[in-house]
Amino acid sequence: MHPPRGETIRSIADGLLSGARVPEGSTLTCGMQVELWQRAVHDFLSTPSVSWTIFFLRAGILAYAVYHRSQIKANEKLAWTGLRIRALWAFRGHPAEHQWKGCLHMESLAIRQAQAHDAWAVAVQRRDYYAEETGRSAIADDFMDQMSTFVRRAIENRDEMIWIAEDQGRLVSTAWVIPIRKVPWPDPWVTRWAYVTDVYTYPPYRGRGIGAQLMRRVQQWAHDERLEFLILWPSDASLRWYGRLGFRADPEALVWRPPSESASTADEPTAHAHTIGLRALGDDTQDWERLAQWFASPSVREFYREDPDIPRIQAKFSPRTQADSRVRPRVIVYDGTAVGYAQFYPLTDADIRAYQLPTTMRWGGFDLLVGDQDLWGRGIGQAVVRQLLGELAGLGLSHVAIDTACRNFRAIGLYHKMGFEMERILKDWEHGQNHLVMTCHLDESQGSAR
Repeated sequence: MHPPRGETIRSIADGLLSGARVPEGSTLTCGMQVELWQRAVHDFLSTPSVSWTIFFLRAGILAYAVYHRSQIKANEKLAWTGLRIRALWAFRGHPAEHQWKGCLHMESLAIRQAQAHDAWAVAVQRRDYYAEETGRSAIADDFMDQMSTFVRRAIENRDEMIWIAEDQGRLVSTAWVIPIRKVPWPDPWVTRWAYVTDVYTYPPYRGRGIGAQLMRRVQQWAHDERLEFLILWPSDASLRWYGRLGFRADPEALVWRPPSESASTADEPTAHAHTIGLRALGDDTQDWERLAQWFASPSVREFYREDPDIPRIQAKFSPRTQADSRVRPRVIVYDGTAVGYAQFYPLTDADIRAYQLPTTMRWGGFDLLVGDQDLWGRGIGQAVVRQLLGELAGLGLSHVAIDTACRNFRAIGLYHKMGFEMERILKDWEHGQNHLVMTCHLDESQGSAR
C-alpha cells in the first residue's frame, strides 16, 4: 500500500532537501507535483543560507526524479514542464495576488470581456505592468483604489472594452479596446473604429499563444461589429508580433503634438525640432571605427550583416569614397552627432534582373541603418529616406527599388509610409532570409516618392 498523499509529498520534499531521491514506486499525479514543487521552491527560497547553485541543482534533481521515477500521463508531463517555469517566477517576490498554482491546460483558458467585478484584478494587472516596464514597484498609496474605480466606471459606462484571458479564474492577459465614434458616411455606413492599448500578458504565460488568442478575439469582435479598423501604437519589441497578427503600417495618419512647455517663446525650437542630415563618409580611421561599432550592434546585425572588422571595412568602403564610385556612401548626422550609415546608387543590370524589374526604367536604390537603437522612432529614418530620394532624383533616375528582410516590420512600415509599394518576395535572398522588394516612382521636381 502507498502512504497517504500528504505523507508522500512531505517525505519526498524533505528527502529532496537533503539530497535523497524519489522513493521507488511513488506515483505522483499532476496536482501532487504542483503541491510538491511549490513546497520545495518555497522552502529553498525561505532558507537564507541556500545558494542559487544548490537551488538549481536540486531543482534539476526534482525534475529528473519526477520525470523518470513517476508514472505520469503524457499531458501531465507537458503541464509539469511549464509549471517549473511558472513556479520559479511566482516565488521570487511577485505580488501576493498572483501566486500561480496549478497546471495550465489550454482547455481551461477563457477569453471574455471584463465585468465590474473584475475591476480590482485589472487594476492589479495595471500596477504589475507598470512595475515591469519601469522597474519601479513603488506607487501612490491611493493608486489601486483610483484605478479600480476608473476600471469599474469604464466598464459600466461602456467607454472602454477590456478583454481578459483567464486560466482557471485567474486573470493572465488583458487588452483594452477604446471605440471611437466617427461622423457617418452614406456608403458604406461605418460609424466606429477602435484604439487598442495595454495588451499585456503576465510573464509566466508568455510564449503560449495566449496574447495572440486574445487579440484574435478582439479582431473577430471588431469584424462582427463592423468597425472600420483597429489602430495601436506598438513598442519596438512588439512590432513583429503585431505583424504576425495582420497589423500593418498605415500612411494616412498625421500626428500633431503641442509645443514643449519648456519653450519660452514661439520663435524658440520645440523639444521635437532636431537637425537630421547626411555628410560624405570620410576615408579615415574615425569613420571606420564608427562603422565597426554600428555593424557590431545586435539590433543592426539582425538585418544588416556586415563584418565589423575594421581592416575589412576599410578595404570594402574606402573605394566608395572616391569620386568615380557608383555607390555614394553617407554618414547620418543627428544634432551634429554621427548616428548611422546610408548609401545610394544606380542599380546595375544584374540588380534589375534579380529584382525582376522592367528594364525600360532608370532604377536606383539605397540602404540605411541607425546604429543606436535608443534613437529609433525619432523620425530619423523618414528624414533620411526623403534626402536619399532627392539624391537619387538628382542622378536622373526615375524609379527606386529596395529590398528588406520580410520580418523587418519597422523598415517595411517606414518605406510604405514614404510611398513605396510591395512588389515581390525573394526567397533565401540574404543569409537564408526572405526579402521583400519595394518600389516607388520618383517625382523629379521634389525628389520624393509617389
